[in-house]
Formats: sequence, structure tokens, C-alpha cells
Amino acid sequence: MLAHDSSPQVRRECLIALRHNDSPSATNLWVELAEQHDGRDRWYLEALGIGADRQWDAFFGAWLAKVGDRWNTPAGRDIVWRSRSAKSPEVLTQIILDRSVADAEVMRCFRAFDFLEGSEKDAALLQLATLGSGGDERARLIAIETFARLEGLDIGGREDLTASLGRVLDRLKGSAKFVELVSKFNVAARYPDLLVMAQNQPSGQVGVQAMRVLLANRQNELIGRGLADNDVMLAAAVATALGNSADGRAMEFLLPIVEDPSAELELRRQATGSLAKSQGGAKRLLEMVKAESLDKRLTAAAAVPLASARWRPIRAEAAELFPTPPAKNNEPLPPLSRLVRMRGDAERGKEIYNTTGTCATCHKVNGEGKEVGPDHSEIGSKLSREAIFESILYPSAGITHSYETYLLALESGNIITGVLVSQTDEAVTIKSDDAIARTFPRAEIEVMKQQDVSLMPADLQKNLAAQDLADVVEYMTTLKRADN
Repeated sequence: MLAHDSSPQVRRECLIALRHNDSPSATNLWVELAEQHDGRDRWYLEALGIGADRQWDAFFGAWLAKVGDRWNTPAGRDIVWRSRSAKSPEVLTQIILDRSVADAEVMRCFRAFDFLEGSEKDAALLQLATLGSGGDERARLIAIETFARLEGLDIGGREDLTASLGRVLDRLKGSAKFVELVSKFNVAARYPDLLVMAQNQPSGQVGVQAMRVLLANRQNELIGRGLADNDVMLAAAVATALGNSADGRAMEFLLPIVEDPSAELELRRQATGSLAKSQGGAKRLLEMVKAESLDKRLTAAAAVPLASARWRPIRAEAAELFPTPPAKNNEPLPPLSRLVRMRGDAERGKEIYNTTGTCATCHKVNGEGKEVGPDHSEIGSKLSREAIFESILYPSAGITHSYETYLLALESGNIITGVLVSQTDEAVTIKSDDAIARTFPRAEIEVMKQQDVSLMPADLQKNLAAQDLADVVEYMTTLKRADN
């Protein structure tokens, strides 16, 4: 009596009353109520879903038989989207492949697949994976969303699916979805691409996830090649990604580098910091420090991550082994873990940066200052608060590429230290801490040697109190790219 009531609220109550109702008339009543859905009442649509629970096959099948080709309307597609029938995947596929349907609705239909299960769903997705492998934007969208939903499928024996997945991966290269699909389908040929992603974004979500996939799939040889890259910055980026992976297996790659005196010093420093990010690695570093077997040049690289480790016993032990350097008037600084939590005044920090902090004597900010060390104009976009504190308190923990310090011993007896600007077969140009670049003929240079320490003094904090230091760091965190 109420199935055709003029009030949609009443008809919604009728639908809810049909939930789990197995009377012979229930199917026809639900179909009559479904035909009255206007495509705009979200509550009515949900009432249809509630009423059809556990009886979707019967109800949805009867509705399709009743409406025939008239199901393909905004209201009808609404019902298809909400349905949970064995026939639902087939009809959703028709909507997805309909070129007149907007991309937003196609995405909505794909999300409906996430609530379905069974062989019918798998068959529909396989069909879409093949049909959606064309070259235009819609086809690529379909292929990407389809492969993201295919589970437990070995496509190795299907050339059509392999080719389609290859085109999808080409489209997604460098993205999180790329990592997900390479991992899901175990596409070994794309593992080198994952290594490149880890090198390009060693501290970013995508790069770290790429490294985790490589570790999970035992790509030891590939990771080893990355760590042995002739470009030390790329090798160090692999070490960074290993540390950020939070995977215990990273230790087997990092520890040998830390212990190898013949390895590049910058790589060893990064491996040391990365090793400290796992509990096992941090414990091993502490053991090495206590046994005096850790290379002295790596002490600063170990001090910061151990002092701020997430494990309290390790922090406590590190605080004893690596006391924080003294501040102004020899006042002790708080532990790094507390310093990082201190908030400062950015305006006051800017003044200190340019005066008593002496930062501007070697670094430029937006064109002001001297260019001896790296430009700080965007440092807040590149380094975390903890990393900025580390660079001030332990400048030799990690030296920025192209800013390594060199020592020149001249035949005159003079010793020159500074950042290498350029070198040729005829001459070497060095920029000292006074920001003056000087060129020396090769014939006058008796010894040229890269130094293990940064040109930046290791005791700048002696000019600052703890709050002064916090203010400077607060200011530096505001120095970001315009798009940030």
C-alpha cells in the first residue's frame, strides 16, 4: 500500500522494512521502489542498499529485467553503483567503457568494485585490463585503475596483459602508484627504476617505499650497485633511503660501509647516520664508540642521530658518550632531543643570523650575505629542524656536495684552506672563509688534499645561548621556496 506513496521518506521506510525479508512479494516491491529513485536523493539510494542486503542477486536481477535498456540513466547508474550483485561487475564495466560517461563517474564506478568480490569481479577487471589498454587518456585511466584492483594474478603468461601493464607503468613512472604496481605484480624489469626513485627522493614517501620494495624482494645486488655508484651523492642517497626504510635488513648494507676505511668518507658519514635509525644499528654504533672502534671522523655523524633516537635507553647512553657542546659563557646546551622541541622567535633569529651568529659571513639569503657555504634561501624547504640544529652543532657530520674543504700547501710555505671552486691542469681556485676566491698555478702547489672537516667552524654555538640558537633555527625554517 505504501510502495507508491508520494513521500520519499515513507518509501525509504518501506525499503528499510524489506531488509532480510524473504516473502515472495519482497523482490517486486523492491523493484517498484527502485524505479522511483530520482537520482538525486542519496538517502533513498542508501535505503535501496539497506533493503537489498543479502538479496542483491534476486532484487538487482529482477530490476534489470524490468527496466531493460532503460537502466542507463543517472538514476539507474546510481543503483548500479550501490548494488552488490554478481551481475554488478558486468554492468559497471559497461558504464566504465561508455565514452559518454564523465571521468568522475568512471572513477566512482571503479570505487564500487572495491565493495564487490567473486569470480565475476575478477572476470570484469581482466576484461577492462585488456580493453582499457589503448593510447588515449580515458584508456590509460581505465588501465591504471584496473591494475590497481587486480589481486593475486600472475600475468606472466598473458602477453596482452603484460603489454598493457607495461604501458601503465610507463605512464606512472616515478609515482607512488608505480611502486605499488611493480610490487604487486613483481615486475623485476622495473626494479632499477625503483632504485632511481630511492636515489631521487631518499627522504620522501615515494623513494622510501621504493626502497622497502627492493628490500622485501631481496634485491641485494641492485642495492649494492647503488651503494657503489661512482657518484658519491647518489650512493649516499641510497644509504639515506635504506635508513629511512625502517627495515632491519638495511643494517647488512650499512654496517660494512661504516666499517670500511677505504669507502668514500661522505658515504660512510651518511651510512652512519642511517645505521642509527634502526634499534639494532644504533646499539651497534654505541658498542663501536665504547670500544673505540668507530672511525673518529664518523663521531659527529653518529652523535646527532643517537642523541635524538626514539629509544630512551639509547638516548641516555648517547647523552653520556656525546655531551652537547657548550653554549655562550660555557653554559651547557640542553640535549638535542629537547633543543628540537624548543620554539623560537623568527624575527629575533634573523637578527642573530646576520650579527652575533655570524651565519651571513658565509651564507647568502635572498642575495644578501657572502657565498662561501651553501645558499640558505630555501633551507627550510630542504632540511628539518633537527637537521638544521645538526648542521650548526656538528657541521662535519655531513658536508654538502661541492662544499668540501681542501687544503693547499704552496711552495712558498703558505697553507690555504677553503672550498674548491674549480681546477684545471694549469690552476686551482679556492674560496676561503672570507668569501674571496684565489687562483693558484699548479706549479706552485706542492700538496692538495681534501679535508675531513667542514670549513664551517665547529663552535659557533659558543656565541649563542640556547634560546638564541632556537631563534636562529626558527628563522631558518621560514626560508622556503615560494610554492611552499
